[in-house]
Formats: sequence, C-alpha cells, structure tokens
Amino acid sequence: MNSTEKIAAAFISKLSSTVLIQRLADHDPPANPTQYNCSATLKFSTLLLTAIQFMAMNIQWGIQEIQSPIAARKSSNTGTPRPLDPPPVARLICTVDPRQLRGVDLVCSVDLFRLPDAPITRHKYSYFGHDGTFDSNQPRFVLYCTDNLPHDPEFRVGNHLIYESAKETHLLHRQTHTQPVEITSMGLIVFAFPGLGVLQTGKYMLRYTLFNIAVDRGPPLATCYGAPFQVHSVTSFPGVRPHTQLSLALASLKVPGFTR
Repeated sequence: MNSTEKIAAAFISKLSSTVLIQRLADHDPPANPTQYNCSATLKFSTLLLTAIQFMAMNIQWGIQEIQSPIAARKSSNTGTPRPLDPPPVARLICTVDPRQLRGVDLVCSVDLFRLPDAPITRHKYSYFGHDGTFDSNQPRFVLYCTDNLPHDPEFRVGNHLIYESAKETHLLHRQTHTQPVEITSMGLIVFAFPGLGVLQTGKYMLRYTLFNIAVDRGPPLATCYGAPFQVHSVTSFPGVRPHTQLSLALASLKVPGFTR
C-alpha cells in the first residue's frame, strides 16, 4: 500500500458519512499502479484532499433563505419574464472563510415543490450538513447527517408531506443554479435568483441545495427549504412590491436581474 492509499484508508476509517465513503470508493485507484489512469487519479486526489481539508478544519456548511418570494405572476416560456417577487436569495453559512479554502467552487441550485392551497404558516426550514451545530438564534433549523437522509417523505409543512418524487422543478422558468455573490457592506455571501419564475399558478416552496462542484460527484454540502409563496394568474396578481434593502444592495453590485 502506497502513502496515498494509507492516508485514504486512515481517513475513511474515521468517516461517519456513508455518502462520502461511497464517493471515495467510486474513485479508489486500482491496486496495480500500472493501471492508473491520470484523469481518474487526479479526481481521486482532489476528492481526498478536499475531504481531508474539511475534516481537519472541522468545516461546517449551511444555507439559509434570507429573502423569500411572496408572490409572482405565472411565467410564460415565450412571453414576458415574470420573476418571483421579491427575488429569492439564500445566504452561505460556513465556520471558516470559504475564500481561504482550496478545491472549493460553490454552486447553489433550486428545486420546486407544490403545496396545498390551504393556509400555511410562513416558517423557514434549514438543514446543516456534515455534523453542523444547532444555532438557537436561527428560525426552525434542523440538522442531518448524510448517512441518515430520508427518502420519502422528504419534509413536512403543516399537515402536508413534501415527497422528493413529487418535485416540480421543470416548472421553474430560467436559471435554476447560481454562483455566490459577496455583499461586503452586509458581511454576506449570497446566492441570488433574480430571474426565476414559475410556469403554473399555485402555492409553492423552493429547496436550496449547496454543492462544491470542484469535487466530481461530491455529496451536497447543505440543504434548506424556503417559505411558501403564491403564483397568481396575470389578472389576480396583487402587484410588484418596492425593492428590499437586500435587492438594492445586489443592484448596486450590478448583479444582473436586480433592476426594473
């Protein structure tokens, strides 16, 4: 066993996440060094070194919706864009400065879930990955470990169960993933979705998922659910709301989509 394999074996023996163990197993170099593929070895090394870095620094990741859409007009694939209002924004939570980390390229994606028309209290729900710690100052946080992820049902809102198999992300109009933006004046790193719309009327909820795309097939770093919002027909839409302070801050940074 060479030195790299010894490090990998010692690291894997300490992991509690079966998901991450599986990712390492998927990229495990063959026993015969002459069979090494340069590309596969590079992917293995990147995944291993990134995982060791996260463990050594006890890095904990989270994501939280800080600007919730309230309403929107139904969008059209061929017509005028009708984005959610206000635009959904989620903030990055990390126990270290992510700009100082190597092998990290963060992306946030969103999925869409339809909710029943009955009134639902607008709470926010977040999950922290990789042994996150509970923060009592944040609203309704729930923790998970990646080896105990539920499959169906995915989440409960009031008396309604959200099933993974029932997501309707195909109804989202325009870009469903984005990279982080730093708002220095607010001390925030955020993921914003200013052009996002929905193609059908109804009540919905977004799910935000944080990934490190520098690691091939790496597990999600964190996930959170946003607050419920309503998509109206063109005639029943109550009207556009004034810009929020967060939207104004993003507009000042010339983030596309934050000007009207």
